[in-house]
Amino acid sequence: MKIPVLIRDIPIYKDWLIDGENIYKGNDISQFQRKIKGILNQELLSLVENGYKVANERNIKEVGQQLINEYNKLMVQPEKDSIERELNPTGARRIGVQG
Repeated sequence: MKIPVLIRDIPIYKDWLIDGENIYKGNDISQFQRKIKGILNQELLSLVENGYKVANERNIKEVGQQLINEYNKLMVQPEKDSIERELNPTGARRIGVQG
């Protein structure tokens, strides 16, 4: 469900939720009142799609998939290193060898 969002402007949101870009923020009652009226009366630009995009980027399934991808990359690296050691057990670097 996509809806407009208005949150309190606190430091934890500073770096990833931008007021007027992907969400609306307020610091005090008067700002909240003004922004609520603006959202409801459609006087403020709708940020629903922008906010939804940011929320999806931080979706637990998306974050989980990113972690799985990184884990899989790390698991492949030792295997690759092992194969290279088998091909070159001395550890000497092969430079400019062409066959």
